[in-house]
Amino acid sequence: MATTLLIGGARSGKSALAGELAVKWGGPVTFIATAEARDDDMAARIARHRDERDETWTTIEEPIEIARTIAEVAAEDLVILDCLTLWASNLMDRGSDPRDGEARAREADEFYASGFGPRMSEDERGVQRQAFAGLLWSKQFYHFEVERWLEGDPAGPPPP
Repeated sequence: MATTLLIGGARSGKSALAGELAVKWGGPVTFIATAEARDDDMAARIARHRDERDETWTTIEEPIEIARTIAEVAAEDLVILDCLTLWASNLMDRGSDPRDGEARAREADEFYASGFGPRMSEDERGVQRQAFAGLLWSKQFYHFEVERWLEGDPAGPPPP
């Protein structure tokens, strides 16, 4: 399993880029959406995202149980998970019961063990997990050029 993490500021085009990569890939796609329509603006954004998705894709709306949901997706599917920041926010909004925190820690362990760098050493997986966690909690802007991204790095494998 290969993993591509698209990062960027709010409304910077991450979802659109993920969609472009999925269309270019050409195989089956499962889109896991974590957003919840808590106000009119978010409801409009969710509706817009639904309308922009390829109608052949499977869409699963799951605000909390993403590890379980990913595990249930067919192995041949490309998975788009949108959005980890909203998922983290959903978890925080569910309360501060310590038992829930322990369950989420176990779920995070299962999530990271399920496919992020299976050939990586334990140290590399630890560094990767910390990097992902840092990205979730920081609000940094990363500039990228879509055309250059889609073409890929000539020294590396071709993009999906």
